[in-house]
Amino acid sequence: MATLAALWTGCDPTTYINQKHNFTSKWQVSKVVAPSYPFDKANATNTIDLSFPKQGEFLLHLSVNSCGGTYEANPEGYISFTRTSCTEQCCDSEWEYYILTLIRKASRYDGGEDGQPLYLYMDKKNYIVLEQAN
Repeated sequence: MATLAALWTGCDPTTYINQKHNFTSKWQVSKVVAPSYPFDKANATNTIDLSFPKQGEFLLHLSVNSCGGTYEANPEGYISFTRTSCTEQCCDSEWEYYILTLIRKASRYDGGEDGQPLYLYMDKKNYIVLEQAN
């Protein structure tokens, strides 16, 4: 009986509980905050959506093409987009390639719950704001 008690007290839940964060919904790029943001929204931009169809997977919906890959995120705000099929050839414009580049560089996120915008941060001064798409 003492052995069973030792097993229970020595059990650390952080070693076996999954510490991943999964996103839901489809998101639409609504704002880009970056010093090098060179695009006139009225002329050079188009709608770009980001969705998370399965746990750990993402799809980027561009004007003509779609591409995707995997992502890792945790509840503390870390995010990394990995193993992507998205390349410059998927993009029909410089705007699309610019957004793809920013998403690849994202390392932190905030929000995205209860209808709130999802923020993808490249660093403190550069980020993308995504709103839930219908």
